[in-house]
Amino acid sequence: MASRDDPGIVFSQALIICQDCSNKAKLFCKNCEVNLCRKCVGQHMLSPPLKEHDVIKYSHKHSGIPKIVCPTHREHRCDLNCQECHVPICIECIASMAHSSHKIKQIAEIFEEHEDVIVKETVFLEGKIAPEYVRIMEWMKRDIRDLPKNNVRLKSKLSEQARRLHSTIDRIVNKRCADLDVMMTRDVTRMKKSLLEFQNLLDAIRDVIQTNKELLKARRSEILSYQSKIDKFTDMPLQSKIRSGSFTPAKIRDEEIYSLLGNLSPPTTTISEQASMKQIKEQIVRLQFRQRKLLTRPKLTATIDTEYKVPYEVNCIGNDQAWVSGNTDALSRVNSAGSVLERVRTPCGSSPYGLAVTKDGDLLYTDNTTQNVYVVKNGKVEALIRTQGYPSGICSTSAGDIFVALSNQSYTEYDWNDSIRVGKYCGASLTQEMQFDENNQQIFENGYSSTLRITENINGDFCYVDYNANEVIIISPQGNVKSTYAGHNVPTGGKTFGPHSITTDRQGHILVSDFKNACIHILNMDGRFLSAIECGGSSRPLGVSVDSEDRLWVVEGNSRKLIIIQYLD
Repeated sequence: MASRDDPGIVFSQALIICQDCSNKAKLFCKNCEVNLCRKCVGQHMLSPPLKEHDVIKYSHKHSGIPKIVCPTHREHRCDLNCQECHVPICIECIASMAHSSHKIKQIAEIFEEHEDVIVKETVFLEGKIAPEYVRIMEWMKRDIRDLPKNNVRLKSKLSEQARRLHSTIDRIVNKRCADLDVMMTRDVTRMKKSLLEFQNLLDAIRDVIQTNKELLKARRSEILSYQSKIDKFTDMPLQSKIRSGSFTPAKIRDEEIYSLLGNLSPPTTTISEQASMKQIKEQIVRLQFRQRKLLTRPKLTATIDTEYKVPYEVNCIGNDQAWVSGNTDALSRVNSAGSVLERVRTPCGSSPYGLAVTKDGDLLYTDNTTQNVYVVKNGKVEALIRTQGYPSGICSTSAGDIFVALSNQSYTEYDWNDSIRVGKYCGASLTQEMQFDENNQQIFENGYSSTLRITENINGDFCYVDYNANEVIIISPQGNVKSTYAGHNVPTGGKTFGPHSITTDRQGHILVSDFKNACIHILNMDGRFLSAIECGGSSRPLGVSVDSEDRLWVVEGNSRKLIIIQYLD
């Protein structure tokens, strides 16, 4: 019998063989998914797990699957589907060799897989998502009911404060009026005293005037002894003079009244994602991407010579292209056939560090020498961000933010105690720095700069390779450390874990290059080891990236090669 991977194979087999012997199988166990003959079914029913074997006739295995007519040969029914052309095919299609060497799958198998997905999704929608929507809507309805009550409460507090303010103003005005009365009484008393002094002197002056007139009229002998009295009256007492008071009203500003009333914080509506929904999203990711399995033996599908003596990084674009950097000032965009589609050079002549591709398809790279993040757009290189530190690893997120690994020293200074952190940029603006976890513990190990690589997983987690700590760190979108992986599963007889680069695929797998052990570690989205791809003892894998078809692109430091590996079925 030919293998499924053979080109041009026909899967509508005439003879179905029993799983346990070479006899023809007429039965099928739905739980174990194995074919059985009538001789072996009894023993199979007694095998673990007991009471969990659902055995049916093999002819009923694919019952209920709709009939699909071949779009090319209308007289034939299609039992197969071409996985590369994505069309149903019949026996005539295979005989014509139109789908030679293409991967082919039974339509019944595809139908069952999709049917299983529909069942799982329906159960998940009914059991998880719909109740969560109901719960959130009940919260929103409660908030809507409470808003009028809260509004009345706020207005009551505002009115009460206004009454207190009016009372304070009245008290201050009354105090000022009383002060004016006291000052007026004091001033009137002072003026009356001064007035009495002048009145007494004036009376004395009039007496002198009258006496002098009488003396002159009588022409008596006292005139000979007369002494002048005018000096007594030319030295006047001090005069008390009062200037009328005035009042200049202060200009009343609305802002000052607002300030006197107090700080009013009106209700605000925030758009936020429920924590429970984030957990559900993770479960959805796990539900959706369990369909592709890891190959037991990954396949090398392409080997490409690079122009670098030592290629450092690779970052895929779509399903057939990638940017590659190395030990020169050049960046190359290549395809899976090895053709160089574009080449650009760094402005300062230094080799680029971390690479990332934005959701618009533009290339970002970090330059540790100039402390800049550059963007390559339409063949032109432009400075995008001036970083507050020396940049290395970089990641462009699904939300459009840019994460950059930063250190205090450049890579040329070899400060093995350098402090490592991550800056989050929106455009060219630094919006957040991440260095400590929720317990105020340092997330990243101090050490040699430019050794932190970053990627975003499909569930929103951020995955880091920290070479200073020789570990992989998985951090939630909220900045909490979820798990770490220290390379516990290196190949037998392997060396210390030597992570260099990190990437993720559409299944949520985390792939980490281990240049010391010449392999790629494959982890699940929780950071648990699943498998390893051995690249050969002298390959020294460095940069890794996954294309949109979930093929792994790896640059090898020793061989100068870029290899492409198929690791999923």
